[in-house]
Amino acid sequence: QLAEVEVYGEVPSGCDSEFNNLALHQKAAQQDSHSGGPASFAVDGNRDGDFSGHSVSHTLAKNGWWKVTLTRQYYVSYIDVYNRMDCCQNRLRNAKVFLDGALVGTIPQVDGQQKYTIPVNKNGQEVKIQATAGDSLQLAEVEVYGRVSSVDGGWGEFSDWSACSAKCGGGVQSRSRACDSPAPKNGGADCQGDNKQERDCNTDPCKVYKCSNSKKIPCPGGEKKCISKWLACDGVRDCKDGSEETADFCKDRPCTEKRIKCQDGLQCVRRDTWCDGKKDCSDGSDESLCALGAL
Repeated sequence: QLAEVEVYGEVPSGCDSEFNNLALHQKAAQQDSHSGGPASFAVDGNRDGDFSGHSVSHTLAKNGWWKVTLTRQYYVSYIDVYNRMDCCQNRLRNAKVFLDGALVGTIPQVDGQQKYTIPVNKNGQEVKIQATAGDSLQLAEVEVYGRVSSVDGGWGEFSDWSACSAKCGGGVQSRSRACDSPAPKNGGADCQGDNKQERDCNTDPCKVYKCSNSKKIPCPGGEKKCISKWLACDGVRDCKDGSEETADFCKDRPCTEKRIKCQDGLQCVRRDTWCDGKKDCSDGSDESLCALGAL
């Protein structure tokens, strides 16, 4: 029976807490092999620079090459190259380091120094080292530090335009798009710009529909229908499109003699319903103003 298990530690010296060695035990190749030094010895996790330790790769060809192919495209931060140390250190002098065919650095080679760090900061999959000193290439270890490549977001196609919000007199259409082509991954940037667009539509003036009865008004949205003046701005839709209840129509429209406008200015209710304990205004002002003694 265990109440708790706690494991404490530190990142080992020489390790990077943000990046992993992506080359460890991955597929390695070289121009040719010599003296029992296959390409895989340079990605076996052993930095021992003594050839007798059977962990140093060795080509036969002069100015030979060595490479490792990662499992996929990665963001590569830097590459650490470890030289053979029991002899022949100068064979690594001015060796060129490539990522996916692009030169990312040259190894200066200093006698007595085993480790050389090549800054990269690029995405790639294949690391290649090419000798230039006129001799064979010998590597104790090659470590490629990085992480899964970040992917910046990209906009998808816009949707179709929506139906116009009005049949006449000016309406609005909208369309939208998503940041999913591709979606941002692994810390990649979000899409820049707006995900929604709007445009005017049906801007021709509405044809006025005349009512024969002076106590009625036509539906303001263009519907061929007449409604009682008392029904406009009462909070209940009588026109099919509800145009007689919109803020644009009601805010400047006076109430009839027997009605009072609610505090929000968008609705007229009967005078005899104010302060009756029942909310008739959608904003409740016919009762809240009573409570404040405003009526």
